[in-house]
This record gives sequence, structure tokens and C-alpha cells, in this order.
Amino acid sequence: MKFFNIVILSLICRVCVAETNSVIASVNGEPITVFEVVTETGGIEQRMAQQLTGNKLATEVETLRNKALTSIINRKLIFGEYKARPFEIPTQLIENTLDQMAESFGGGSRKKLEKAAVKFGTSMEELKEQAAERVAVELLVNEFCRRKISITPKQTYEYYKENILDFTEPAMTDLNMIHIKKNGRYKNRFDEILNSCRNTIADGNPE
Repeated sequence: MKFFNIVILSLICRVCVAETNSVIASVNGEPITVFEVVTETGGIEQRMAQQLTGNKLATEVETLRNKALTSIINRKLIFGEYKARPFEIPTQLIENTLDQMAESFGGGSRKKLEKAAVKFGTSMEELKEQAAERVAVELLVNEFCRRKISITPKQTYEYYKENILDFTEPAMTDLNMIHIKKNGRYKNRFDEILNSCRNTIADGNPE
């Protein structure tokens, strides 16, 4: 069984006071910053800013970022499976994901994204690692969760035969006994007491 260490240091602050480079969570010792969250929510936040203002905007952004944080935590947990059994990730998929990050946070410009990364204490190399993480998790999810799998009756029966003990339970007998001594306190009424007991338990009620 695997154990994961997840530490939520704080909920993401409202947009007006959030420190973009602050660490808000940790998964197995790996930090998650507000900047990492905002690279996923930036585009939506911009559209929100065109429609909402004041406390309503701050509340909606806070909710959006916390949902993104949960998604990132789940992704990092799944990414642990990739690190245990790594495989080659196509470079073009990583580049496409970087373009998406640039679109969301850098207005579509890689240069703006890079400037933002440097400003908030990270780098394009770290962003590439994040992009590779996203791609790896997406590939794993597609492989094991979204791919349609057809199992034939023959495969089902073969699995049953190989694991038959998992599908059967041995016969069991639940035995309850009442002991009445012939020479005990009921010796003068033994037959009467015995018949009474027989009648009482005839319906099989354990009481």
C-alpha cells in the first residue's frame, strides 16, 4: 500500500492579496505555488475580470484557484506512478502544453510567460517540467481510465478458474448446544425439560 504526504499550507488568498510565488501546498515534499495554479487559471481569470468586480470577482477567483489546486494535487499523485515506471513523452506534446500555458497566463506569448516565470522565482525549465507532468498524467489517464476495454466470456471464465477461491466460500455450520445433566437439578423432570427445550428451538431461532 502506498502512502502519500499531502500538506495544505493555506487556502489560496483572494486575488487582491495573493502572493503569486508563495507555496500553498506540498505533495510528498514537492511544493505547489500560487504561480503554478495561476498558469492554469489565468485565462479564465481574465474573462472573469471583464464580467465581475469587487468581492464577487475575488470570491469567484478564489473558488477557481482552489479547484485548480485540487486538480494539481491529484495530478502530482498520479505522476508518482509515472516516475515509478517512466516512459518517453513526445516532445511535441510538451511544446503544445507550454503553448497552452502561455495562452492562459502569458497572453499567448512564450516570452511573456518566461518573464513572468523569472519574476516569480521559477524558470522556463521548471515550466517545461510542469508541462511534461501534465502530459504524462494525461497519457496515463487515457491509457488506464478512458480506453475502452473489451473482455470476452472466455477471458472471464479463465480468470474465474485461476482465482476460483476469490469467488467461492467454503460451507460452514453454525452449531449451538444446550447441555442438560441427567443427574442435575432437573433430574426429577428431565424428560419434561428436554421436550420443552426441543419445542422452544424447533423453529431454529437462536434466541
